[in-house]
Amino acid sequence: MSINKCKIGGIVAEVPKRMNSLFYGDVLEIRLDINRKDIDKIEHVTCLIVDKELIERAMNTIGVGDYLFCFGHFVSLEYKRKQLVKCPHCGKEGYRMRKAQHTDIILRDFEVTKGIDLSDSDGVNRVVLTGVVNNPIQQREGHNRFQIVNNRPIQAQQHLMEIVTEELLAGSERFNLVNVNTFNGLATHVSKTVKQSNRVIVKGSIYDRIIKYTIPCKCKYCEEMFEYDVVYPQYEVTATSVRQDVDHISKS
Repeated sequence: MSINKCKIGGIVAEVPKRMNSLFYGDVLEIRLDINRKDIDKIEHVTCLIVDKELIERAMNTIGVGDYLFCFGHFVSLEYKRKQLVKCPHCGKEGYRMRKAQHTDIILRDFEVTKGIDLSDSDGVNRVVLTGVVNNPIQQREGHNRFQIVNNRPIQAQQHLMEIVTEELLAGSERFNLVNVNTFNGLATHVSKTVKQSNRVIVKGSIYDRIIKYTIPCKCKYCEEMFEYDVVYPQYEVTATSVRQDVDHISKS
């Protein structure tokens, strides 16, 4: 069984926003400022509530400036992202479909404390995940990067598929695909001890990364080649610990 647990504690930065999500339908979006005293940094994380009863409780109890301690899980969805592209040669526009990842922190419960200032608060940003390393470790000086396949529990998957509105790509429906980054000494340790197909336990924190890359394209009107930029936000994990899951016995 896979582990997928998030603990987030921070100050509510703005009025929680009820909105219609492309992926989940009716949701409540909560933005938090997290005072990470352990690393002397203010982090910003957005969480979602999708359960209707929990949304109503949150709307009745959560206000701007409250300290919110949350329990949740990490969700990632692969989907087809449609982007409007304008040809720099002829000026005509068209759509391009690209594969992308959509990531969220979905809350399943929370506690509210009032009267705590951001400077006095103890921010919490923790995640524990287990999964199989999906690709070779991408190694750079002082930095490693890899992806784990986190298997969703049947109950969580059934609930997710009931509310997800965006068409998912075939083969990704039962899994969270989580990008993990390690730095410095931990990166060196991972490069020596972790390989593709290993099952690992990852502990760390979640951070918001902007994905940027450039794609060559041929205009279907004037047939000239040009490049366009793909930009979208994505949650990833900065690991503080990565170790092989030696207690897991494969059934394969």
